[in-house]
Parts: sequence; structure tokens; C-alpha cells
Amino acid sequence: MSIPLTRRRFVQASAALGTALILGSRAARRARAVGANDEIRTAIIGIRNQGREHIKYHAKLAGVRIVTLCDIDERLFSERVEMVAGGPPKIETDLRRVFDDKNVDAVILTIPNHWHALATIWACQAGKDVYVEKPATYCLAEGPKMIAAAKKYDRVVGNGTHARANTGRQQAVKLLADGLIGEVHSARAIYFRPRNSIGIKPDEPTPQGVNYNLWLGPAAERPFNPNRFHYEWHWNWDYGGGEAANNGVHVLDSAIHGMGKQTVFPSHITSHGGRFAWNDQGETPNTQLASFRYDDGKL
Repeated sequence: MSIPLTRRRFVQASAALGTALILGSRAARRARAVGANDEIRTAIIGIRNQGREHIKYHAKLAGVRIVTLCDIDERLFSERVEMVAGGPPKIETDLRRVFDDKNVDAVILTIPNHWHALATIWACQAGKDVYVEKPATYCLAEGPKMIAAAKKYDRVVGNGTHARANTGRQQAVKLLADGLIGEVHSARAIYFRPRNSIGIKPDEPTPQGVNYNLWLGPAAERPFNPNRFHYEWHWNWDYGGGEAANNGVHVLDSAIHGMGKQTVFPSHITSHGGRFAWNDQGETPNTQLASFRYDDGKL
């Protein structure tokens, strides 16, 4: 399927690129002078792979406490609850109950891409600050809606291209901007990740303890299949965008950052690729090339 992409449409929907996004002055204003005795109460929604890592990160943060863990897969709770510092958290299977909970100040969204925009908007409407994993959105049209919600409800929304916070990278970008190697005309972002075939598996009954209907959320209703569920959802168009929207986001963001193009948008984008080698149930490309060209001729 080919969707015409005008420059106007691309610029309006720019948040979907997965750029590290903290809505600037709002973030500074809402740094809200957290006192020594204050506590930021967080909920982690999605506790499998990256969610587990966020639980570990929280243990190192002073003044921050996980009060709720939420996941549609109840089989994960017993192990994750034991990892939470400061006592057992509340557990939920429905993220809407988390948003309704006045005891939660901020939410960390480590859920499939097709949920990012809706969950972020709902959280903003409920008065929660948000950290949403990359990519910021599943599709281009969702980005402006998320930004509008953050502004309307005066929320801080951060996106998970967390390499932007690396001091070494920040220093390198400054050196490039200062002309260390002269004028930068082009950058290449390359990501190699050999992955095995996911094979072909039949549909099957939903595992006990999994709220599959809630996992599908805004996506089309389909029978349960393990090749469209935990992690393998990345390779299905209903939920993800393949490796480009997975690990590719980080290297692309590094190139954009180094070029000083994080607030400038391309005039032309071309991309081609396909799913090669494996005859399996994956739908997204496993080999892909993309080119971004800017008005000043840089690539």
C-alpha cells in the first residue's frame, strides 16, 4: 500500500519519527521543585522485556516509587512484583484503571506500538505525566494528537529515544556543530541485527491469564497466534513497523541529531526493502534502505 506523503503532512505528523520529545517549557515548569520529602509515584504499564528494565532503573532513583504494575499477561506478575523496591506494588491488568488511580503521578508505557498514541492521550487526559517508549507513534497521523493532548492537559511527555540523554553523545553532537570535522553534508545510520525465522504457527486458544482482547486494543480483531504476540508483534503491520521502528529508531535518531536536523524536516523520503530469506509469518521488511533529503541538499 502506498500513501501519498506531502511535505505539509510530514511536518504536521513529525512526532511519529520517534525523536526524543519532552515538551520543553512545560518540562521546566513542571520540574515542580520536588522537595526532599516528596515522592513521585509511578506506574509501569507493560512489564515484560523493557518494562522489566524500567523496574530496575526505578530502584536507583531517589524520590521515585513504583506504586502499580500493569500488564495484560497475569503470568508475569509474581516475578516482577518481587523486583519492585519499597514494598509490593498494586497490580492491574487494565491500563484504564491505572489512569483512574489518583495515587499515580506518572506512567511509563512499555507497550506495543499500536497502543502508544491512545494510551498517551488517555494518560494526559487523566492528569498523568508520561514516558512512552519509542517509536512515539505507530503511524504519522497520531503524532499531532499526542502533542495536542500534552499541551491541552499541561502534561510532560517524554519519548524513549533515551540515547539523547547520553552525555558522550551530547558532547559529540556539540563538537560536530562546532565544526570539528568541517561541514557535515551527510550521515549514515546502519543497524544490523541477524534474526532467525519466526516460522509458521497455527492460531490457538488464548493462554490462560492473558487478556488478549485488551492487548489488541485499537488493532483489528484477530485470533490469538504466538507469532503475533509477545515480541513477535514487531514483525506484524497491525502492531509494529519491523526493525526500522524497533532498534532502527535509535541509529536514525543519532544521525538526525548529529546532523542538527532534529527540528528540521526532510523534503523528500524514499524507502525500499522487503522480507528476504525467511518464508514465515512475519510481514514487515527484514532488509530496508531509506533516504532522507533536506532542502539544503544534505542527506
